[in-house]
Amino acid sequence: SELGHALEDVTSDASLFEAALDALQRTLQVAQAGFLLTDDDGASRFRAWRGLATELREALERLDLFSEMEDVATVPDVDLDRRLSEERTRFERAGVRSLIRIPLAHLGSPIGAAVVCFDRPRMLTADELEFAIGLCGQVSVAIARLRAEQSLAAAQNTLRLLTVSAGDGITIQDTNGALLYAN
Repeated sequence: SELGHALEDVTSDASLFEAALDALQRTLQVAQAGFLLTDDDGASRFRAWRGLATELREALERLDLFSEMEDVATVPDVDLDRRLSEERTRFERAGVRSLIRIPLAHLGSPIGAAVVCFDRPRMLTADELEFAIGLCGQVSVAIARLRAEQSLAAAQNTLRLLTVSAGDGITIQDTNGALLYAN
């Protein structure tokens, strides 16, 4: 897919979310969408968004509806959902009438969610939902790949600093004795 190819080439969170938001907005024809990522403290915070005002993002981050990150959460009509009664005014001001949260997970662990808001009561069709879940799966893999690449780069930097600053000679050899590295 076009998105799959775009995500293979991303080198930063910004470019990853840019491609994913483009695909979500184009396919679902929405102006308001974003991605939450789970921090080390367990809180989910928006890392990328379009059309979501600060007040709306803060309300979405607080929602108990989104505390269970394993399942897709849908709100077909904000006005009829009792779970949203305390935040209803914020949703009205932001022009949000329905929304969906699709989890991001990698190797069975939740890492965040995509949130899409609609300006009218709406349920996604089966094809739209399948697309959105598939997109979130691709985004999850891309996030995991970027995190692994960042960890590897940090480890390589640490190794370089240690070996360059060491007072003693350090060599690394393969199992046949061939020299792979020397400081």
